[in-house]
Amino acid sequence: MLWPYVVAGAVLALILILINLPVLPVAIGIYLPFTLSVPIFLGGGIRHMTDVVLKKKYGSAEEEELSDWELAIKQTGVTPKEKAIRTGLLFTAGLVAGEALMGVIVAVLIVTGIQLAIFKTAPWWPGLLVFVYIGILLAYIPIREIIFTKKTLK
Repeated sequence: MLWPYVVAGAVLALILILINLPVLPVAIGIYLPFTLSVPIFLGGGIRHMTDVVLKKKYGSAEEEELSDWELAIKQTGVTPKEKAIRTGLLFTAGLVAGEALMGVIVAVLIVTGIQLAIFKTAPWWPGLLVFVYIGILLAYIPIREIIFTKKTLK
């Protein structure tokens, strides 16, 4: 009875691939509730801002001086733009893995009945501070790679 849904999902994924749209964010947006999709949307916004900074800094491969690209590829095997993107992806993958581990830990605490409540009701501002801090980190880490790479190329 579930196979029509699986086939429909596969067809939708194929269509998204053919029109050059990323499949994973669309799939996550379909099955996750809205409250969990908002952080993913914000992450996409941060990624877009990082891409804008990368494009201003490096332009496209055709616009940049060939010697800078050749030097970067010769030293690291990866272009500076790709390195900045990979660094951001690695950091966000670590955040996702950390969130998954915390989910397992919280589930174990709930199942075992261990109470670790510090406050009667949780204050809102620590979560906001962590959210802002992670947002700044998500923008800073790739930009730091751009600046560091530019200094090492000179």
